[in-house]
Amino acid sequence: MAIDDILKQVPVDEIASKLGVSPEVARQAIEQGGGALLGGLANNAQSAEGSAAIQKALSKHEGFHGAASVDEIDEADGKKIVKHVFGDKEQDVAKALNSSDKTAGGIDFAKLLPILARS
Repeated sequence: MAIDDILKQVPVDEIASKLGVSPEVARQAIEQGGGALLGGLANNAQSAEGSAAIQKALSKHEGFHGAASVDEIDEADGKKIVKHVFGDKEQDVAKALNSSDKTAGGIDFAKLLPILARS
């Protein structure tokens, strides 16, 4: 599955509404945040230890088919996922995404990344 296929499954309009931004801003941020999460996962998967941690985390969510709406997403669990993906760099990643010249304004990636992690 390509990243575009994954991102098409994310409820852009709901996320835009929840974060108080336009759908265009949300879409751009979702692409950037989703790319960061997938990149972090790919980086973690390069080591045997990281790969095992990903497998263990995925096994805890077997049978999960996603929340019916963004408001039903378990953001606390999403924060745990983001912490596992980025480790001690979690806040640095969010700050870098927030301050990127390419980032559409108005998005707080510290709020968006947990939503994406559980979407």
